[in-house]
Amino acid sequence: MDPDAGGAKDNLFLKVAPPRVPRHLVSRPRLLSSDPAFRGSPGILIQAPAGFGKTSLLAQWRLEHLSHGVVVAWVSAQAWDNPERLAQALALAVRQGAGRSTFGHVLLDAAGPDGLEGITIWLAELAQTALDIVLIVDEAERLPAASREALGYVMRNAPPNLRIAIAARPDCHLDIDDLIAYGQCVAVGPAMLRFQLGETLELVNARFGARVDNDTAARLHELTEGWPLGLQLALTVISRGADARSEVAGMAALGGELRDRFLALLLANLEPSDRDFLTRIAILDHLHPELCGAIAQSEDASERLARLSRDTPVFVAVERGEWLRMHMLARDVLRQAFAELPAEQQAVSHARAAAWLAERGMLEQAARHALIAGQHEMAYELAERSLYESIMTHGPQGVVLEWLTQAPAAELDRRPRLLLAAAWTLAASERHEEAGRYVERILAQPEASDALRCECALILGGAAVFADDPDRFAELHDPWADSPPLRDPMLLQV
Repeated sequence: MDPDAGGAKDNLFLKVAPPRVPRHLVSRPRLLSSDPAFRGSPGILIQAPAGFGKTSLLAQWRLEHLSHGVVVAWVSAQAWDNPERLAQALALAVRQGAGRSTFGHVLLDAAGPDGLEGITIWLAELAQTALDIVLIVDEAERLPAASREALGYVMRNAPPNLRIAIAARPDCHLDIDDLIAYGQCVAVGPAMLRFQLGETLELVNARFGARVDNDTAARLHELTEGWPLGLQLALTVISRGADARSEVAGMAALGGELRDRFLALLLANLEPSDRDFLTRIAILDHLHPELCGAIAQSEDASERLARLSRDTPVFVAVERGEWLRMHMLARDVLRQAFAELPAEQQAVSHARAAAWLAERGMLEQAARHALIAGQHEMAYELAERSLYESIMTHGPQGVVLEWLTQAPAAELDRRPRLLLAAAWTLAASERHEEAGRYVERILAQPEASDALRCECALILGGAAVFADDPDRFAELHDPWADSPPLRDPMLLQV
């Protein structure tokens, strides 16, 4: 594990860790980053459904750029990446990729600016460097709407030393159609990503040699329609069979959608113990051998993960370290299988995940698993600790609002720091009236101390600043200005 990773920062480090290039990846000349279709373009947008090899192509491009001395910053998008968190991820990605430990310190070392201001600061600092940088953003469809808008803002305002490659599913709209129309961004779709017949023949020959003849390989190409993940799944099945021609004939006889057909075939050909192992760990967004071992109660989790990563296309491995993630299509299918397990077994798996993550400081992730496991007291306690500390360190985050919708009102009233986290987030997001109502709930508690009242004044004062009301700010700030009853250094800086 990364010794520097912990809590909220652990998620950031995982976000900027690039995946390894798959072992059997065939380099297709027409999809090289140096191809005239891509060379010199300031932006590239890859849009295709799951399983079209978007991540693998980006990982290949990363290695190509590195071989030419270009700095590559990698970001894997997540659903809770609001613009502030996205700016932090971009800063850390450049810091890691360029080996510059002070890059982005304004965004990373304290509560960062709100909205697009953080993105603007990142772009300005980037423009002042003497580096040629390629930014790669994978799975952009997972970003919330405000962060998709921020990504479009990056593409429109990129300095000359920055090139950008983004991968997303087709339903992700970044509002950059005009950039594509005017040739400032190249669009790559499913048709370009599909394997052509000659590429399929090359892939099969490289994997099996004379064991699979060209006629069988051509039938496989027709069967998979050049779908990259379908080819990988089919080749995995063939590698375990005795006769390739019979295996391909068996695939052709299967009904159902192409995607479901091959995933079902892959899982059906796994050993029952492997299938059960994958089903139980599919509840995780990020996989670590020790974490998987704790959930599945498996002493050989590390060896099993290594073998399955080597022999199947189920996993995407991080380039450095032991973390992995599961391909989204496989994870969705396996999570459906997990949902069919007895409720008690599901709860136990989530409880084990919560305990492991909490012990290692990944509190918000632990809280989510604890809540699903029915361990409500533990879940809200972990959420209270992690969200408040994260806001004090990194600024308001949208994940706080997610917890507000899940926690009962009585539970919130028991946890003033969770209420404070909500109030800080709402005040910074221009939902000032809602922030005021949470402050009222905090101050209505009989044990409200002077320190708590002072912090509430800071929250309302911040809302007044955002509302451009200096008189209201002075009214809230001045009574506490000379001798604030606060101990937290972060609050004293507000």
